[in-house]
Amino acid sequence: MNLNFMRYLDKIICLLVSMPPLYMLYRFVRWYVRTDNEVSEPTESETAS
Repeated sequence: MNLNFMRYLDKIICLLVSMPPLYMLYRFVRWYVRTDNEVSEPTESETAS
């Protein structure tokens, strides 16, 4: 019983430790893609006009 509880506790701690960096990476990728699209759109419209 105690070993099973410790195994679940270990998984929970692992998730809590690994989630913030993964979330920050996800947010950075979304921000980078959004800024890259915003930068490329005006250049395309300038060349078209």
